[in-house]
Amino acid sequence: MRLIIGGREQGKLSFAVNRYKLSDDEIFDCTQAGLQEMFHAKCVYNLHEYVRRLVRNGLTEEVDLEIELWLNSVKDFASDFTLDEAFDNSDFLDGLISCFRADAIIICDEVGLGIVPVIKEERVYRQAVGRLCCRLAEKADSVERVFCGIAMKIK
Repeated sequence: MRLIIGGREQGKLSFAVNRYKLSDDEIFDCTQAGLQEMFHAKCVYNLHEYVRRLVRNGLTEEVDLEIELWLNSVKDFASDFTLDEAFDNSDFLDGLISCFRADAIIICDEVGLGIVPVIKEERVYRQAVGRLCCRLAEKADSVERVFCGIAMKIK
């Protein structure tokens, strides 16, 4: 698995397409509906937007059988904890990460920089993205940060 992070509009997708020779049909944009496609995609773009949907809507995404058991266990877990507490749990994060392809290229915005939001939902969202990215970085074979279209290898 590869993780590519960076600020909004910094050239992360262009970098990934050029570096890893990705075609349009290999890229899943998390701003679109369809959880099944996300976990089967070679490249997952805008992962932070998927997290935003989870924070806003809870764990109610439509899924296929392959990840239904994981989601059900997450719902059971999340019924005992708030969603932000769930994202602080390594079992929850590992379960989510295990649904991705082993060779997935995951692209996510860095959202934790700047002023801390006043709205609780936005704080929970930023913390959830940060915790997920930390766990992804731990498990990834490589981590690259893209700034102004230039990649810096972190791991």
